[in-house]
Amino acid sequence: GGSTAYSHTAYVCTGLFELAENGCNCSSEDLNTAVKKCRNYLSREAPLQTNTPYAAAISCYGTSVAGHDGAQLICGALDVHKQENVCHWEQERTPPTNCRNSWRCHKPQPTANVEITAYGLLASMRRGRPISEQTCIAKWLTAQRNSKGGFGSTQDTVVAIDALSELAAKLHSDRSPEPLQISYRYKPHSTQAFDTESYTLNDRNQLVLFKRELRPIPGVLHVRISGAGSALIEISTRYNVREDVPDAAFSLSRNVSKIDEKKHSLQICARWQKKETNASNMALLTIKLPSGYTVVAEELDELKGSSGLQLERWDLSGRDVFFYFESIDRSGKCFNMTMDQEMVIDKKQPTFIRVQDYYEPA
Repeated sequence: GGSTAYSHTAYVCTGLFELAENGCNCSSEDLNTAVKKCRNYLSREAPLQTNTPYAAAISCYGTSVAGHDGAQLICGALDVHKQENVCHWEQERTPPTNCRNSWRCHKPQPTANVEITAYGLLASMRRGRPISEQTCIAKWLTAQRNSKGGFGSTQDTVVAIDALSELAAKLHSDRSPEPLQISYRYKPHSTQAFDTESYTLNDRNQLVLFKRELRPIPGVLHVRISGAGSALIEISTRYNVREDVPDAAFSLSRNVSKIDEKKHSLQICARWQKKETNASNMALLTIKLPSGYTVVAEELDELKGSSGLQLERWDLSGRDVFFYFESIDRSGKCFNMTMDQEMVIDKKQPTFIRVQDYYEPA
């Protein structure tokens, strides 16, 4: 998601700062030297780093962890969106919808927006901002979770859960010893009967997940809360809808030619074709090799040295070959690779080639 050397450096430095805070089984002299260099670099370059919301967000958190004045300048450049006590930041603005009270109106937020807002929450806690600001951000983040507790991608899920977990620990340390009483009453439209349940949250069960299935739907749900403390109440509704197939973000072509009895050459071209932007974020191209075939490692290592290809790395897991590109633009990325047959397999099944935006896999 980051597009500048500064945001990349801030990301790495943040890990070093946290490592120094928590202690590590490493050379303290080397770590202290690295931390000092990070502080100096972040402080020196801070005034210039407000070009994109993502770069500003990761830089805001990095300078907040470093604990110097650059944090106030960078964090102040983030344009917060606040509505009805819910706060978040956006890299990619989501178009408003005109429909109301419709399940079809809900669209997942871009994963970059979730990650930016999570960094904003982490920075807010580091800077000692008011708890009302932190809960305002947390409300938006929790509303973006899916029914299993995660978010849109691995990257935004890791950062968001880190931020929410840190806030939960902070709220628990400040909580009153008085237990929290939560009760609900649910009345389906189709019956006159009520479904009721109550819970008492205290130190013994604070980490317990309470679940209840409400049937049939639709219906009216009333929740009553008393006492002191904090808790997350989440309602998940599952349904089926017919969705339009979105336009493909990439175009992908391939050509296979025979070199000899045991080798085949595979040429692949991937191009970005979304109209909104000129290039993708980091892109992941996956090739499922046919049974009995493998790759030539030395050949793929040479691809990383090609400046125009911008191949960050490649990995092999079983028959899956993964290529990580810094980005893919409209001019495309094309390369050749050799598939080497190790053994003869009868009745081989079709395989696939897939390319996707790493941060927006959908």
